[in-house]
Amino acid sequence: MEYFKFVSDRGTIEFSLTSPYKMSSHENLNGAETQSSEMRFINLDGAEYENILYEPDELTIKGFIRGESKHTLPYLRANLFKILNGKDKGVLYYICENEEYFTEVLTLRPSVGTRIQNVLDFTAKFLRLAPLWKKSHLNKADVYKITKKLKTTFTLPCMFSQRTSAVSVVNNGDTDSPCIIKIKCTLAPVEAGENVITIKNAVTQKKLEINYSPSAGEQIVIDSEKCTVESLKEGNIINRMKTGSEFIYLPPGVNEIEASVSNTDYEITAHIEYYGVILGV
Repeated sequence: MEYFKFVSDRGTIEFSLTSPYKMSSHENLNGAETQSSEMRFINLDGAEYENILYEPDELTIKGFIRGESKHTLPYLRANLFKILNGKDKGVLYYICENEEYFTEVLTLRPSVGTRIQNVLDFTAKFLRLAPLWKKSHLNKADVYKITKKLKTTFTLPCMFSQRTSAVSVVNNGDTDSPCIIKIKCTLAPVEAGENVITIKNAVTQKKLEINYSPSAGEQIVIDSEKCTVESLKEGNIINRMKTGSEFIYLPPGVNEIEASVSNTDYEITAHIEYYGVILGV
């Protein structure tokens, strides 16, 4: 058996077979496949700017209101519109096979069909304000999806410089996450000199070093899941990795990722992509 329960300051309404608000179907239960977080670090007197970007997803519940008589139906209809007024936020619970999940939502105005005696069709919609469901009987930081689709993509463009050479990356998953690091050379000397590009996780102390002198505009892609290092200009350059280098993985929690070049005549930007692997459900 599965059902929903919405709770807000205006009251509680349950969509289930045992409630006057019977649920017949639901749509977009799993919601977003992607959450995008963007953090930009600006090299202007150390100023730091952060933006979290997520487009809310719409979840739909369809069913019918069944009153004990045609006289109770107007009250039940009014109660539906009072609680789901299209203005308030609340918590939507999803219960399935004795497992309970919750997520924060914004209500949208419901719609109703034509009354037939003491039965009235309705469609209720909610804007989910977070891309994943959480299990309410665990710590609220433990995030789960309702299906076994375990991949959620996070994209964090990060600008590194001598002033700002590290950035915090949060892995909200349950286990180590691989990542893709895209390095672009924005400035290079006229005559190439010796140079080592270093990407380091200051939390794990693991680092990847590439003995390579890129040209201006050249991009290098490091994929820790595929164990590849490629230049879009020169192709495979994995042989340029220095002895002792390791591909970067992100343990759960906060990771401090640092980027540096040994030759200060070079300037680079880095773009980090990763996904949190969620276990369970």
